[in-house]
Amino acid sequence: MTTEWQRVQPIFIDHSQQLDSIYNSSTKSTHFRTPSELFLSFIPFETLAAIAEATNCNYFKTTQNKTVSKRNKHYKSLSESDIRRYIGVTIFMGINRLPSYKMHWSSQMTTSPCITGAMTYNEFVRIGTWLKLSHKPFPKDMQKIEILAESLQKTIKDLAPGTSYYCIDESVIAFKGRHKLKQYLPMKPNKWGFKVFLLCNSLSGYVHKFSIFTGGEKFKPFRITKELTRDLEGVHLATDNWYSSVKLLEELKAQGILCTCTIKKSARGFPPDYSSVCKTLKHKEFCFWQKKGLLLVAYKDKALVNCITTHSISPTVVNKKGTSKPECIVIYNQVMKGVDQFDQNMSYYLYSHRFSKWWKNCMIYLIEIAIYNSYVLYKGSNSVSYLQFRIELAYQLAKSTSVKEAIVTQHKMVFSTKKKKCQLCKIRAKDSSTQYTCQECQVALHKKCFENYHS
Repeated sequence: MTTEWQRVQPIFIDHSQQLDSIYNSSTKSTHFRTPSELFLSFIPFETLAAIAEATNCNYFKTTQNKTVSKRNKHYKSLSESDIRRYIGVTIFMGINRLPSYKMHWSSQMTTSPCITGAMTYNEFVRIGTWLKLSHKPFPKDMQKIEILAESLQKTIKDLAPGTSYYCIDESVIAFKGRHKLKQYLPMKPNKWGFKVFLLCNSLSGYVHKFSIFTGGEKFKPFRITKELTRDLEGVHLATDNWYSSVKLLEELKAQGILCTCTIKKSARGFPPDYSSVCKTLKHKEFCFWQKKGLLLVAYKDKALVNCITTHSISPTVVNKKGTSKPECIVIYNQVMKGVDQFDQNMSYYLYSHRFSKWWKNCMIYLIEIAIYNSYVLYKGSNSVSYLQFRIELAYQLAKSTSVKEAIVTQHKMVFSTKKKKCQLCKIRAKDSSTQYTCQECQVALHKKCFENYHS
């Protein structure tokens, strides 16, 4: 094989064994019993306890020697179970979407036991107000989410399923407010927000690594690709033309990583006759060049597609649906869809209410990574839809005490047209009427007396 580019003739085939190996690749099953156990392996109790501790410190330091508002004077020190229930409630709010999060506790709406049974409205607001994900007194930029981000980076690596196919692409944390790190990505569904570089499983969309853009030289295409693939070896990687270059493919091949990428026509190291040949190509025509360990193809579809690969340097053309197409381009289309698959599933049931703090959007995004990765591992041994998985997960995380759980499952408050004396107020020698009744016990109870009566 020469060290200079040479044009080669295509080899036509009817069936691709390489494509078969991609289709037959699957995610290994897991032995976790419930969705919550799997989710809490990605965001463990130690992480939730650290978030609770940072939140408590934030409250007591901020309110020290200050007059506390009526809502916040009832603040109680949080534990990991409070943060767990808070996450469960936010997950369910993404499923049962309402214009305002306050409406989830409204008597005029069909409320969900998953939310009303987990915590009160004031408790939900208090946690959200004082929530903090950093132990530093004055964190900057992405340091504000360091507790959750550092923990998740470690756990997704430890629990990652084995695979031979990866892809790197950008994702966006949607945000339209003011921030120096906000970017505009016109090709993404959420065009404004924080850019995130993802290394994903090409077939399932499992997120193996993530890196939120904070600026600087380390986020140049060559360096970020080397950083995300630092621990990989003997795998097949796909990237788009923003990352790829001849130099990058040669270095990754020396590392033991084979690549299939699109590449810009202005990239360095192309054949001398590349531009002139591309101008003569007609619709569905292609041309191959070969070099030591590299295969370059120009394919004229609706626009000119430039693809370079180290995975297979044989210039094969596969017959796909009656159309001849270079095999490396068909492989690229299959291996490159992992990040898009994650983005698509995340968009279905994302928490929809706006935050006053920009970093809370990043927090929700990291929680979504944990949820989706949990689902990928869970469905390896269970036949369940993504929606059903999220519903079960939300209920299991939002569980509070055995008393509340019993109330949610056995007792239900209903509205009556007639006023009756509240049973609990009657016991306490208070004369007060209400139009609400427990359907199970057939006694009149105020909303505030409902839980205390049953406990």
